[in-house]
Amino acid sequence: MAIQTTYSHARANFSSLLDEASLNNELIVINRKDKDAVAMISLSELEGLTETAHLLRSPKNRDRLLTALERSKRTKRKPMSIDQLSKKVGLV
Repeated sequence: MAIQTTYSHARANFSSLLDEASLNNELIVINRKDKDAVAMISLSELEGLTETAHLLRSPKNRDRLLTALERSKRTKRKPMSIDQLSKKVGLV
């Protein structure tokens, strides 16, 4: 759930709000009087959202990813370690 705050409160507590966004991946919504609200998120969260949007932009890629997700939900397999997966696909 997003943290809602006012501009004045955000200005007075800027450092702690930055910590909430960066350390806890919290979405901070700053409401401003007579102006649009502004959201603050961590850079890593923004990069993840941007990458997801990029991957889902292509209908063909989106369908392929959603099909793989559904298949993974239906299939019960034992998780592999990174080392096991690397060996399986021939990276090691």
